[in-house]
Amino acid sequence: TAGDVSGEPQGLTFSDVTNRLGDMGPDTGNDPASNASAPAQLLYVHGIQLNEKGDAAIWTLAVRSGNQTSIVTYDLRGRHTAPWKGEVRWKEIQLDSIVPPEALFTRNQAAITPEQGGNLTVTRDLVLSDDTYTLTLTAPGSRKILTFNATTGEQLT
Repeated sequence: TAGDVSGEPQGLTFSDVTNRLGDMGPDTGNDPASNASAPAQLLYVHGIQLNEKGDAAIWTLAVRSGNQTSIVTYDLRGRHTAPWKGEVRWKEIQLDSIVPPEALFTRNQAAITPEQGGNLTVTRDLVLSDDTYTLTLTAPGSRKILTFNATTGEQLT
């Protein structure tokens, strides 16, 4: 499984999905005026089952294009998009101002990677919202939550 210390699986990199940000907005049909709206804005990121490199089995993103917000999920099978009808409280994530998950994991490897002991299985889930990464590490019988400044990569808790 993703996050298994022995034989880390392949996953999707953060850049795999964020490089497609322009394609993530809602489809407004064939009307060029509707499709010529402002670029898509990334509002929220949730990576599920990250490996030790920061690649995820699943990335779920909240993306705003014009006045419509969508939830876009990427996994190894492709992309699924659904409209978001709820209130949006997240502020835009400026991709050029954050440390990507791959670099975050490299800089904080000691905190993120468990000590090698037996065949320990650790599941890593990562949320990026409002300039903060929240990483949840789950192992049999334990759970640890770490937070990081998204712009510096500095560990907060």
